[in-house]
Amino acid sequence: MRLPIFCRRCHYCVIPIVATGDAALGGDGLAVDTHPPREASDLDALVVELAATVAAAQAAVPAGAPHPYLVTVYIGGGTPSLTSTPGLLRLLAAARSAFSVAPAAKVMIDMDSGTFSAAKTTTLASAGATRASGGVQALDDRLLAVANQPHTGAEAVEVVRRAAAAVPAVSVDLMCGLAGQTRGAWPASLAAAAALRPAHGSAYAL
Repeated sequence: MRLPIFCRRCHYCVIPIVATGDAALGGDGLAVDTHPPREASDLDALVVELAATVAAAQAAVPAGAPHPYLVTVYIGGGTPSLTSTPGLLRLLAAARSAFSVAPAAKVMIDMDSGTFSAAKTTTLASAGATRASGGVQALDDRLLAVANQPHTGAEAVEVVRRAAAAVPAVSVDLMCGLAGQTRGAWPASLAAAAALRPAHGSAYAL
C-alpha cells in the first residue's frame, strides 16, 4: 500500500508524489502528530482498493482451494509516517479485515527520519508492526541538504534507534551517487549505517 505524501520533493525524486510543505502537516510528527491535508481521501481510496483487490483474488481462487494468507503487509511511500497515527492504525486494520494475514506475517512501514515519534513507533508495534524501514539516505548533513532532505544525520540515527527499541527489525535505506558524494564519502556512509546494526540495509544508486 502506497501513501504518496512527502513534506517536500527530494532533488533526485522523479516519482508521482504530493509535496505538502511543512506548514500543511499540522504538526512536526514528534511533539504533535502530523495530519496531511489529503489523508482522509487517500485512506478512503486505499480501503476501497483493498476491497476490490480481495474480490479479484477470491474470483481467481478455484472453488474448494484454501484461501491464501498474506505473508507481507507493506505500507510504503512516499512517507507513510507523515500519516497520522490513527490513520495508519485504520490502514493496518483494513488490511487485516480484508485479507487473511498469516500470524507470522512481516508488517513493515516506511518511516521518515524527521517525523517518526517514539509514541507512534510504540503504538504501531502494539498494532502488529514488525519492521520499520528508515529512509536515512545519508548520514552527512551536507549531502542531505544538497538533496533537499528534510532531516539531519543525527535525526536519522535517533529514529533508527527509536524504532529498534519498539519493533523486532529495522532496515535502513541509503543512496549512492548523491550530488557531491565522493568515493570516500560512500564507504563512510555504509560504515556509519552498519554501526546502527540494522537487520537489513538497502542501497539505491542514482
